[in-house]
Amino acid sequence: YNILRTGAVIIDEVDVVLHPLKSELNWPLGKRLPLDFTRSNVGNGLRWQMPFHLLDGLFFCASDRITVDLHDSRHALNVLKQLKVAVNEGIENKFIQSTPHLVILSRDFYNKSLKPLLAQWLLIWLRLRRMKALSDEQAIDCLLHGVHKAPPEINYIIKNNMSDDHVKMVNLGHQWLNAFMPFVCGKIDRVAYGLLPQSKIQNPGERPEPRTRQMLAVPFVGKDVPSRASEFSHPD
Repeated sequence: YNILRTGAVIIDEVDVVLHPLKSELNWPLGKRLPLDFTRSNVGNGLRWQMPFHLLDGLFFCASDRITVDLHDSRHALNVLKQLKVAVNEGIENKFIQSTPHLVILSRDFYNKSLKPLLAQWLLIWLRLRRMKALSDEQAIDCLLHGVHKAPPEINYIIKNNMSDDHVKMVNLGHQWLNAFMPFVCGKIDRVAYGLLPQSKIQNPGERPEPRTRQMLAVPFVGKDVPSRASEFSHPD
């Protein structure tokens, strides 16, 4: 830590870099560790499997296909049918855009018509991970409103009967339903975000792209124009 006490940092464009509304300055320190909930006793990669499951339900409304094997579940198929009816209603009333893909235009419509159904769809995923301490009604209430707003009887069950991994699942599900899902689904691919084209990754005349920019979506500054160096800072 001596270099931190005696060293000096030379920063170009300091007025932009240190502007709290334009950039975020991070100082990685110490050994790299896996992100929380990427490894757990219930399974590995659950942090990413959850949003894949949620998006799978939404994509079903456009393609009539799901990647998860739930065709034998009458309840799952019923939830998907209700979700498709709600999405079609949103398209008809201009609350959802159907081209170039499904884009949520109205947060109010999402909260009223889609979020409760997506909570039911997410609960199916939670049950497959042996989350049984809460009833369906209690679990959906926590997913929609958060564990911090749960009544005392539900808090008692959470503290005494649920594992740490299952509590994390419910908390992460609440974040996805209330924040990440409407935000991500309100963006247009190849306009607000997208993958770098292979021509940019393999171009020997330019500096090599970091592996994170090669493998993950990056911000776009316009139609088919990826940012030159930016990456999304939030892991989800």
